[in-house]
Amino acid sequence: MIKICHIISDTNIGGAGIYLCNLLSALDRRRFSVSVILPIGSLLKKRLLSLSGVTVYEAKIKGDKSFSLSSILPLRRILMEISPDIVHTHASLSGRIAARLLPIPRVFVTRHSAWETGRFRGMKRLFSSLLSRLFGDLYIATADAARRDLYAIGVPSARTVTVRNGSPEKIRISESEARLWREKFFIPRDAFVVTVTARLSREKGIDTLIRAAKRLLEKDGGYRFLIVGDGDEKKALSTLAKQYGIEEKVIFTGFLSDTATALSASNAVVSASRGTETSSLAISEAMSLGIPVVASDFGGNTEMVRDGESGLLFPVDNASRLADCIERIRKNEGLYERLSRGARAQYQREFTLSRMVHTYETLYTLSLSEKTDGVRAKG
Repeated sequence: MIKICHIISDTNIGGAGIYLCNLLSALDRRRFSVSVILPIGSLLKKRLLSLSGVTVYEAKIKGDKSFSLSSILPLRRILMEISPDIVHTHASLSGRIAARLLPIPRVFVTRHSAWETGRFRGMKRLFSSLLSRLFGDLYIATADAARRDLYAIGVPSARTVTVRNGSPEKIRISESEARLWREKFFIPRDAFVVTVTARLSREKGIDTLIRAAKRLLEKDGGYRFLIVGDGDEKKALSTLAKQYGIEEKVIFTGFLSDTATALSASNAVVSASRGTETSSLAISEAMSLGIPVVASDFGGNTEMVRDGESGLLFPVDNASRLADCIERIRKNEGLYERLSRGARAQYQREFTLSRMVHTYETLYTLSLSEKTDGVRAKG
């Protein structure tokens, strides 16, 4: 049995944490033993403990930080106790360093976001390349956009692979249940509901959706906009909707542990990200239900959404183009049906949880038989 220890520094439940829970929920327990190290007080603890066969360790480490000198020794002590075959880190350079201080065969790194890399030049890129060689055997990007970023900062291409996030298939609730859920938020039966499920932070571009909502509602009051999630930008976004006079038609639901109900009550889903997005779970979840997606052309969105086939793309921060895309989907029934079928088909081909888990199981197994050099995996 292969012993794997994941290290994640997240204190809240974000995309990386949900991805990790999805992965561990389906990993073959007959072949893999799994543990996770978290910061003390992380909201991920409860979710991970609900998974069968997952051992959770809380460590005195800095939350939400990739590197902290004071985190290395606490992590090393726990890793000595676990003695894993593979340490798999998520934004934790401290974890990689701790693993290298022990005779652990392999260190994996998953990069969950895309970011600007222009500042890595000359000696800085050389130093970054040296660090990546010392503290990681395999770097997993959740989109080709993230993989290009890894190469730009000096990670050797032979040590990088792309494994796109997979998500469990969402189960659509009945029409009567969806109607009752809509009534809870005073949404008319005939309203066209546009939903975004995301952390309410600047990089998610939800202000762009609110600006698009203003344009659409000036012409047609039949739209409703669901903002599912919580975060630092909630107050500013709510204020923006009030300034536009559309606060009654832009509905903030707060964080929902299960988004299937909100998605089932929706006609379209938007991802308006202007930063970090690679392999959006919000997009794949919507696709699993056959809901058309309108996404910005940032990062991995262009790899997930095939413009005109499984959704529509618009330029980052362009509220006018976003509004046009939403209006096209609402008014063109043939387009809507085509995108719905395309979204469902693409999910089945590319974004199922079983596909992602199979890829990881293969990588874990091959890595210990020293067969990962030059591997190219796309999940």
